[in-house]
Amino acid sequence: MFGTERDLAFFAIISGLLTLQRKQFKEDYYSKPNFRILLENFPEMLELGSTFINFDFDKYFKLLSQFQGEFKYDFYLNKSFTQMMQKCKKKVLVTYITPYKTVDLKEMADSIGMTIEETERAVEELIETNEIKYKICLLYTSPSP
Repeated sequence: MFGTERDLAFFAIISGLLTLQRKQFKEDYYSKPNFRILLENFPEMLELGSTFINFDFDKYFKLLSQFQGEFKYDFYLNKSFTQMMQKCKKKVLVTYITPYKTVDLKEMADSIGMTIEETERAVEELIETNEIKYKICLLYTSPSP
């Protein structure tokens, strides 16, 4: 049982983001009338789905952080809230990295709104847990004279 309509709407959007691939989320979930009606009073939640679909990861992470602050102490969601947020962030990182053979961590950090150190730690964790099949290679560029 959920406390408010907002709790239910949040759970619906997070459930879709956690369980569905981008294309399936867009076609089989996000665009359905019943889902849209549920979220019509919560445009920021619809925007979260839109940012995932449109690869606007910087805004996606900002919205997740906003929701994390807002729902952190929710009676019904608090037990698994941190895990849900971590999974949502991890899924986007995997979505971002997967199509590429090499990734520039600075460029990636800039586009998802994280520091280079945070991005590096997140990518290392994905590699260590075998969620992505990549190696870390350091490229050295000589400093300009």
